[in-house]
Amino acid sequence: MAVDLRWHDAMGAAQDVRISRLPAYHGKPVYARWYLAVLGLIDDGGHGLSCVMSSQERQLHLAALDRALVPQDEASGPVFSEDERRAGWPAVMNLEQIASLQRPFAGGDEAGGRAWDALHSALEHACECGQLVSESRVTQVVQECKQPKWTGDWRNMPIYANPVVGDDTCYSVKPQALAAWLHAQGETPSAHIAAWFALSGVVVTPAVVDVLWLRACEVAGSTLTAAEKAGGWPASMRPDSLTALQWPAEAVGVRRTLGTAVKDACEGGGLPCGRDVKTSRVQSPDRIPNRMTQARDWPACYVIDGRPYAYTPEPYMVETVTYHVAPAAFAGWLAVQKMEPSEHMRAWFDVKGVAWPPAVAADPAQKADASPFPLADWSALVAYRKANRGRDWGPGNQLVIAKAELGQRIAGGKATESDALEEMAKELGMRSREALRKVLKMPVPDRKRAKKKETVASTSSSTQVLNGKRQPKAA
Repeated sequence: MAVDLRWHDAMGAAQDVRISRLPAYHGKPVYARWYLAVLGLIDDGGHGLSCVMSSQERQLHLAALDRALVPQDEASGPVFSEDERRAGWPAVMNLEQIASLQRPFAGGDEAGGRAWDALHSALEHACECGQLVSESRVTQVVQECKQPKWTGDWRNMPIYANPVVGDDTCYSVKPQALAAWLHAQGETPSAHIAAWFALSGVVVTPAVVDVLWLRACEVAGSTLTAAEKAGGWPASMRPDSLTALQWPAEAVGVRRTLGTAVKDACEGGGLPCGRDVKTSRVQSPDRIPNRMTQARDWPACYVIDGRPYAYTPEPYMVETVTYHVAPAAFAGWLAVQKMEPSEHMRAWFDVKGVAWPPAVAADPAQKADASPFPLADWSALVAYRKANRGRDWGPGNQLVIAKAELGQRIAGGKATESDALEEMAKELGMRSREALRKVLKMPVPDRKRAKKKETVASTSSSTQVLNGKRQPKAA
């Protein structure tokens, strides 16, 4: 079998890249303090306790404590196995192997490690969304390690963490698909990847660097992730990215205000967008008493013989909503706000085939006959607001109905104003009762007073002065 020097060079470049195989458990300080207290070395106040075990037993358990609580390196391995090294150039590669040959780095090279991570994340995201053609398979991997419960027997303390196994999707990519994706991203194949392409019969087209996108990434900064920057002009953007690219020259405070306006438009329905709702589990920090802690100020279940003990609070769930705005929707919103797009937004619109200015909507005068006003009652108002999120509250009798409904709900002490506003805001689909409170503070348009002023003006204009007295003009 002929020796392929290019393959050996590729394996030499990839040998220093190590990928994690098993997440390690990092002990918490509260556990270390608790274990020491169990071993009879200290109490919660830092005072020495009478030891209940021999010196030899204590040394054994201290060694076990070190193994359990000192952070261990994650078990790692090479991206190519011995069998893969002996087999030579493969027909497909997984994402770790591709990233290691495209952006190899040596141990201790932090910048190289970050570049590797960025490329690997971009490859994974492209495979997930179908931008990069690949084959997938589900495997069982260790996702996390949990600290086991201690039974109370100090002779049998937990030392090692329990692994939690779950499903993980692995992707394999052929050279033809990778060559097309790298060309679309403006990424030049490395010498090792180019050798793989050449041996696979793949013709590499010189990559075209999108300078406009590089400038946009520089302006957007941290509002775009490394994977998003590597993926080129996206199909949609989050409000923070839109704000950074639409108003790059504004001051930080002004940009924050404009970003809030974009987010409020997404929440209120004025700016059409997609929503990603993520529920995450948040763990509060451990609560550790000190000498000044009183038992009466501590949860009773963690007080033993009048003495408070450390504990870990129960985690709570947090819901995070992320909005994604397409270029056509943002162009329409800018047109409504009578704002011109920035150079970065214009480039985004051009790449995605969005015309600027967008097509003008039909003349509102043509729809005057279809006006829903006046609304009949509260139910009609709720239906109108849900169908027209983000619209102005001024037209018609919206404010009149809303204020009358609030008066009915709080009449006779049926409910407090805050409770009534909370229920009404939920029915209207508004984000909070304070938003509804601000709306209800708006003055109701007084049409009768306006008509009266017009009548007085027309009457005064038809008078004249005769002999010092104001007289109506002759018809």
